[in-house]
Amino acid sequence: MKISASDIAAWHYCPRAFYYKKVEKRPAPITEALVKGTLIHAVYKEYFDRKLFSNAEYFGWFLNKGIDRIMESEQGRINKIGMNKENLKTFLIETAINLNKAFANGNISIPTTIEKRIENNEFVARADALFEKPGLPLVVADVKKRLRDLGGVKLQLAVAAIILGTQGKKVEKGLAIDAENWKEIEIAIDEELKKEVYEIRDEILKMYETKEKPACRCGRCDLFV
Repeated sequence: MKISASDIAAWHYCPRAFYYKKVEKRPAPITEALVKGTLIHAVYKEYFDRKLFSNAEYFGWFLNKGIDRIMESEQGRINKIGMNKENLKTFLIETAINLNKAFANGNISIPTTIEKRIENNEFVARADALFEKPGLPLVVADVKKRLRDLGGVKLQLAVAAIILGTQGKKVEKGLAIDAENWKEIEIAIDEELKKEVYEIRDEILKMYETKEKPACRCGRCDLFV
């Protein structure tokens, strides 16, 4: 069984919530934060895929029309929880404008690859961004709506580093990209962090085998109904 980077981070956040979702198959609640996070990833991807930083007129079109198209991809969840669409669009426009400013100020780098699925025999992950320069170790990045606890992000980056390492690509650091202020935070990826990934992987596999309910760490497991 392949364990995903998001599985590792979810277990780190709360093993019992992970159990409810994966073993008892309880549906996770849809929240505004979840929807916004998904759409922020889409804004980041569109900004660099379409090289919006290189054409002010095209960037203006994106703010006016492109945001609407991105929102359409989440229309079902937006409607389900009754999000205010005008407020959401305003939020995404501000997000894109702040991203553009951060790039102009040199705070955000141009990724080589965006949203790449990577996997080996043990793990699977989605690298939000990869940065490659000749002769230098590969850098992997994870974009978050808001960074409050780096623990889960570090583990997700470590999973990506493990996978890429089995593919002959050296990874010594990652970037946690905080979309709240569009800052890149460097994360050292060492053997101790990778060891923690494997320890959590073993705990997850044991849970699947024994079906034993692990302890709650989040204090919010009652959200799974």
